[in-house]
Amino acid sequence: MIDNPVDAACLAPYLTQDGLAMRENAFERWKNGLAGSKNAVAREINGLSRCKNAFVSVTNGFVGVTNEFVGVTNGFVRGTNAFVSVTNAFVRG
Repeated sequence: MIDNPVDAACLAPYLTQDGLAMRENAFERWKNGLAGSKNAVAREINGLSRCKNAFVSVTNGFVGVTNEFVGVTNGFVRGTNAFVSVTNAFVRG
C-alpha cells in the first residue's frame, strides 16, 4: 500500500490498464531499439566483409603484378640463355 498521496498520484498511471499499455509501449520501443542495434551490428559486419573483400582484391592485384614480374624475369632468363647458346655456338664453330 502506498501511504504518501503524492507518490500514489505519481504511480497511479502505472497501476492502471493505461499504465500497463505505457509499459508495453516502452517494452516495444526497447525491443525495437535492440532490433536497431542488431541491424547496426549486421551493417558493421557487412562493412567489414566489404573491407576484407577489397583487401583480398588488392592482394590478388599484387599477386598478379608479382606474377607478371616473374614472367618478365623468366623472359630475361630465357633471352640470356639464348644469347649464351648463340655465343657458345660461335665459340665452338
